[in-house]
This record gives sequence, structure tokens and C-alpha cells, in this order.
Amino acid sequence: PLGFNIKTDMDSYCWSGGVSISPDDHAKIKHKLDVDIGLEPMVNVAINDLSFSIIAENQSRTRKFGNQTHSLDGRSITARLGADYATANDRLFDQANYASQIVNEQLASLPFIANFEIDDWLIPASTYAISNKTPMAVIADIAEAAGGFVESHPTDATMSIKKRWKINAWELATATPDVTIPADVIKSATDKTVKNTRYNTILLVGNVGHEVYRATQGRDVAAPTLSNALFTAREVTVPKGSAVLSDSGTHSIQTLDLIFDDSIPLAQLGQIWQINDTDGAWRGVITGVELDCPVAGETPKPEQTITIDRYMDN
Repeated sequence: PLGFNIKTDMDSYCWSGGVSISPDDHAKIKHKLDVDIGLEPMVNVAINDLSFSIIAENQSRTRKFGNQTHSLDGRSITARLGADYATANDRLFDQANYASQIVNEQLASLPFIANFEIDDWLIPASTYAISNKTPMAVIADIAEAAGGFVESHPTDATMSIKKRWKINAWELATATPDVTIPADVIKSATDKTVKNTRYNTILLVGNVGHEVYRATQGRDVAAPTLSNALFTAREVTVPKGSAVLSDSGTHSIQTLDLIFDDSIPLAQLGQIWQINDTDGAWRGVITGVELDCPVAGETPKPEQTITIDRYMDN
């Protein structure tokens, strides 16, 4: 390949990227690419000890100064569960189910696996209904209701439902980081300050209602009340309320370009990273990761870019 790029973030349910190849290589595989939707082949790429797979969904060609480059772009296999491929359904869940059961039911006849890494909760009969929703839309419903997100495996037909905030944002300063990196691996850094109202309490209403707050005292700035049919137990309302309060206040969105070698792992969404910066150590949550790998001659030059949400309030 002439180059490869792939990325994901908390707002995406799959990886997306592309690989660039020469005209000769494209000619060799073109017959495999010109197929109907749903029959596209997978493109598998290995970088050091990492592997990635994307569906060859789109082809493009770039011509510049007499040179041509062909690109194959697409998303990881979990894209098959979304609107471009999967059938949407209408349904009322007329029996009581745990949230994990509803997720697993969406995948019952499909070659996909979901790891449920959030607290499970019971959804009473005839409480939750779907209208024109694909399997991934239903799974995303469950994740969002609990203040979580869907993360896809980079190669396998596997996804994980995770918490956006492993701990409350205001507790990050004393958290144990998953990864610690020194300042000398940072090639460049940019940051953007985002200021929002700092809420300290929120009411969540479904067939039950719960107030979630930062501390017993000082519950004077309330976030707008949230209503959701899936709010049926404290196991869902507490993490959702905590996520809303964690998202509020002042945040610094940090984008760091890192040297990519064996000393720095590929970031995973939701991890807590500590940055031992030149002006002091700080911690934040990984919300996006991108791996770019141009090839110079025959030498790949991989570089990792991470997006970190750094909480700035107390």
C-alpha cells in the first residue's frame, strides 16, 4: 500500500478509514470490488502487531502530475448492523427484559457479539418500543440511555458497550490512569476550551424518577430534566446522570500527535490517560483515536493522533 488511515470516536459505532494503492494493484483486484452492496470484500491491514479490517465500500482515483493513486475506503464490519445494510424493525417489547437481553436479541441470528460492560438493568414489559430501527440503532439506544457508547473491535464482528466516563469527571485528578505518557513522545498538541454551565444536579424520569447530584450539599444548578422510557432503574439513571454532570462545566479538548512505537499503545476509547506534560501532569478521557500510516519508499511511518477530554472544573 501507499498509505493507510483509520479512526474512530465515541460518536461512531465503527472504525472508518481507507488504504491507497497503485494502479497496477488496483487492476489486480478490481473484479473483487465491483460487486453489489452487501457483498463487498474486507480489506485487512497490519501495522506492526496491530490489525485492522474495513469493508471496501467505496473506490476513488486521484491523478496528479501524471501519477495515479486508487483509494479503497470503508468502515469496520459493524457497519453491517446500521442503516446502509441492516433491516429496520418496529416492535414493542411486551415482556420484561434486561437491557443486555435486548442487545443480544438484536444479534441473535447474526454473526456478531456484544460485550456488555455497563451495569445491566431490568426493563419492564411494554415499556420500550422501537420504530424503524436497525439492530445498531437499538444497541445505541441502550448505550446512550446509560451514559455510554458503542465501541467496535478493529477487526472482529464484536462490539463493546462502555461507559463514557469510567469515573466522574471531577474525580479524574485522583484517578489511576490506564496509560501514562511522557512529554517527549508528543510531536504536536492543540487544545480547545469548551465552556458550558456547570450543573450539580439532574432529574431523570422514566417509569421511575431519580435525582442524581455531585454532592448532597450545593444542589442549586440543575440540568434540564431528561425523560426516557429506558429509565427504569437506578442502574441506568445514576450512570446517565453522572455522565450529564461530567459533560457539563469547562473542558479542554486536547488533540495530541504522538510518536508511534512499541512504548506507546494504541489508545482505546474511554481510557484514562495521564500526560506528563512539561508544565505539569494532567489526566483525561480518550474520546477519539486516529492512526495514519503513509509509506515513504517502502518504509511505513505510522503516527497516532488522540483526542482527550480534560475536565477543568472542580
